[in-house]
Amino acid sequence: MDKFRNKYRIQSHRMPHWDYAGNGIYFITFVTKNRECILGEIYDKKMILTDFGKIVDEQWHKSFQIRNELFLDEYIIMPNHLHAIVVLENITTHIERGSKPLSAAIYATNEVSVSIIASTLVIFSVFIPLTMTSGMAGILFGQLGWIITVVIFVSMAASLTLTPPLVIIPSEISPSDLNPNVMFSIRIIE
Repeated sequence: MDKFRNKYRIQSHRMPHWDYAGNGIYFITFVTKNRECILGEIYDKKMILTDFGKIVDEQWHKSFQIRNELFLDEYIIMPNHLHAIVVLENITTHIERGSKPLSAAIYATNEVSVSIIASTLVIFSVFIPLTMTSGMAGILFGQLGWIITVVIFVSMAASLTLTPPLVIIPSEISPSDLNPNVMFSIRIIE
């Protein structure tokens, strides 16, 4: 069997020169050794966790309790693997390095904005054609395409405008540090 760099059985999917310690939204998969189905089984369309699966679930949640820079978006445990979307944000890292909370939120938002916009555009490219489908497929999937498109757009807008001020609210900041747009976002949330 050919190996990539005499080490891996397949070529790495990692993006060259990307700093995986930086801000980003990462899709990760953990697979059990030899792909053994030890985490649970699917019964009646539901995942029933074994004791090992329960330990994985518990430890997975603890990881996000002890690491302030990580946020769990979505995850699913399957019989022999775990899929997850993990958000790594550096607002707290910037604050710990001495940045003011507002500056830290702006830096961190700028760091992830390109990946958020790119992933949103990819999703749009998949679902917008559904909105233009005619016939029975258009009847079945047209509304779904519109709903997903609108929800993803709102999600992108919220992640770039509302989330940064919400993250810094617990920090000790004075209202004079915030611009009127951020204060307006905070008042809406309150």
